[in-house]
Amino acid sequence: MKRIMFLVLSIAFMSAILVGCQSEGNTTVNTEKTSFKQRSLVTDTIKTDLKQRSIVADTYKTDIEQQPKVNETNTLDDEIAYISITNLNGNSDITFDDASSIDTLKSIIISAERVNGIVDMANPGFKMIVVYDNDNKQNFNLWIGKEGGKSALMNTADTHTIYTLSEAMTEKLLELIE
Repeated sequence: MKRIMFLVLSIAFMSAILVGCQSEGNTTVNTEKTSFKQRSLVTDTIKTDLKQRSIVADTYKTDIEQQPKVNETNTLDDEIAYISITNLNGNSDITFDDASSIDTLKSIIISAERVNGIVDMANPGFKMIVVYDNDNKQNFNLWIGKEGGKSALMNTADTHTIYTLSEAMTEKLLELIE
């Protein structure tokens, strides 16, 4: 967004310079010299503007290439050792290390559907940490809906994308954490 604003402002600045370089009347004094100087100034200004645009475009392209690729679905990397869910409002922490609870939570995470577009969410009510046997971790922000409603989760490695959980999966999640 900053780059776009920079580009717009630089174009506006260049336009202002070009408008300011126009003569107001029919002046005939040294028209050849003045005209050449004006053309030279405009040419230099255009060259500078093109260089700036090229730098902005290259920077923007590099930024896009360096962004992490977004999965269409949530994937879990390896064998899970345990899953911890923390209620950020009540400061309570629940750890699930039994196979049944881990399988249920795994099915909840994998079944989440990606929401298209970039999102701006309120602060999450819960934080979920998936810890694997090799001690790697995957962190999720979790918004748990009420009974009969949907929930949402966000992988903290990609904070511009959320995944929604169906009503049925919300029910399973509520059963686990209550």
